[in-house]
Amino acid sequence: MKDQTNLRTPEFEGAREKQFFLIFGIILVAINLRMPITSVSPLLELIRLDLPMSNTLAGFLTTLPLIAFAIISPFVSKLSRRIGTEKLVFYTLIFLAAGSFVRPLGNLALLLAGTLLIGIGIAVGNVILPSIIKKEFPFRLGLLTGIYSISMNLFAAIASGLSFPLANAGLGWHGTLYLFAGFTILALLLWLPQLLKKQETPVKESVKPLHAERNVWKSKMAWQIAAVMGIQSAVFYISVAWLPVIIQDRAFLPEMAV
Repeated sequence: MKDQTNLRTPEFEGAREKQFFLIFGIILVAINLRMPITSVSPLLELIRLDLPMSNTLAGFLTTLPLIAFAIISPFVSKLSRRIGTEKLVFYTLIFLAAGSFVRPLGNLALLLAGTLLIGIGIAVGNVILPSIIKKEFPFRLGLLTGIYSISMNLFAAIASGLSFPLANAGLGWHGTLYLFAGFTILALLLWLPQLLKKQETPVKESVKPLHAERNVWKSKMAWQIAAVMGIQSAVFYISVAWLPVIIQDRAFLPEMAV
């Protein structure tokens, strides 16, 4: 019988190492797809005291990412075909990092601008990351999708639970948001090796199959899925944005309003 250890060639070990970095890169990107939103909700009252704003403007602050989702998401697949999935994830992280570091600078306009950049980055990441998992791990799709989902939601909960205690411990809302922004830099560093991969040849406009995209827009199933996912997202993000404020208004301690 042929010795199976001979199959562990340098090429084999190199491929495993690349997959290892890709998995950790996916986890770090997933962490940054919810944390920037859940970390700010318990700090809304502190932000409103520091940067006087109306309830309407505070609501708009938490609504901006959702507007970005609705506008940007339909164009992500087209961007992916043009520039490649790995590069698109890198640009997504650039948007997330820029927004995360601009948002706490202490100016209302920058707070809104940073939130919009974060919303754009998350909108792209929400669409492109599952497609990367499907492309790179077709035989472990369930496992990797589970890891992606758990990482995203677990760190969203951790950020929500720690943001006010960290701010109250002396970091303030500025320092707390900067602390969580550091995760975007870590994700950028871990994603850099993916840029060295051979990129897919972009599909030219003249030869790409347009009929598939048109059929999606005309598909009843696609619209039904979009409606269900849209309602689910609306319930989630409204709860994330306003539940901590509602709980604090009911005389609970801010540390409990997560």
